[in-house]
Amino acid sequence: MGKVSVTATIDCSAETLWSVIRNFGSIKDWVSGIASLTLTGQGVGAERHIVQTDGRTVQERLEALDDENKTLRYAIVATTLPLVEYESSMSVRSLTPNKCEVHWFCTFRPRGAEEQVTSMLETAYRTNLEKLAAVCHRMS
Repeated sequence: MGKVSVTATIDCSAETLWSVIRNFGSIKDWVSGIASLTLTGQGVGAERHIVQTDGRTVQERLEALDDENKTLRYAIVATTLPLVEYESSMSVRSLTPNKCEVHWFCTFRPRGAEEQVTSMLETAYRTNLEKLAAVCHRMS
């Protein structure tokens, strides 16, 4: 079982950051490589169907959403990515009124070399958290 864990400090309030992350359909604003996204449903159980710019597809389901603790959990239910049994969580915690920390964690079973899949996910998480920080800075 592979694992990836990335944490970033972002110069905006935890509330601002959480407002972006908790919107399950908004990832096209801060995740690289999305050609199209379709959201079906609302709240826990909602699914986002993603087509990436390289043609790969991902179907994700929101498993848990906790506004009080600023955490969410989602799973990939179908994908052409080289992994299965992917489950991920994101959490936000306040550090100061205008600074927060976001933690993105996942477990998965690779189809192929675990090191390559782990590296792919770590790179994506870091790149996307940088884009997320830029989105939040524009909102502040």
